[in-house]
Amino acid sequence: MTRQLSLAIFLLCLGMAIPATLRAEARIVSTDAVATQILFALGRDDDLVGVDVTSVLPPDYRDLPRLGYHRALSPEGLLALEPTLVVGSEHIGPPIVLATLAATGIPVVQLPAATTVAQLGDNIARIASATGAEEQARAVQQELETLAAQLRDSPLTAQSAAFVLTIEAGKLRIAGAGTAGNAFIELLGAHNVADFDGYRTLSAEALLELAPAVLL
Repeated sequence: MTRQLSLAIFLLCLGMAIPATLRAEARIVSTDAVATQILFALGRDDDLVGVDVTSVLPPDYRDLPRLGYHRALSPEGLLALEPTLVVGSEHIGPPIVLATLAATGIPVVQLPAATTVAQLGDNIARIASATGAEEQARAVQQELETLAAQLRDSPLTAQSAAFVLTIEAGKLRIAGAGTAGNAFIELLGAHNVADFDGYRTLSAEALLELAPAVLL
């Protein structure tokens, strides 16, 4: 798998919506893996001061505090990082986290999960607007459109496929209908073998019973 294809997968897998303006010295906390990838693509990773547990960082990247799972964040942990901006998905939680950020005046950018290339482009634009990276966003969106065109010409057309989001303790998180993983499979022209909605955790044996020709 090429670096560009890996980037495309990361960017498609799930998204982030309130415009925000950064203060002069930006300190960004990302609570979502896709938001983190977008920040890297926009060249705003130097402003990161913390990320959630699902965010994937480049090898040998500087140490960053990990905040746990995006649905179960600690308000105290977030505030301790003194962020000037928090970015993440619409599933940031628990509710006390958003209430605390609102009370302290810290801007929050929440974006919906992107299930199409167009939605992903919109999420990139929103984060770019919040971080002053509009010029960089134009280049990223052009690359995204180029990659999408290449993927539509993929040799996977009509093949069965399964999208594995995570693997932990022998269990696999599989993408079903209505997910960004499913959208990626459809973008490749393949057929998703998962016959359920959302994401589910399956054993390796259960996945083999679905008989995908390709694993993504």
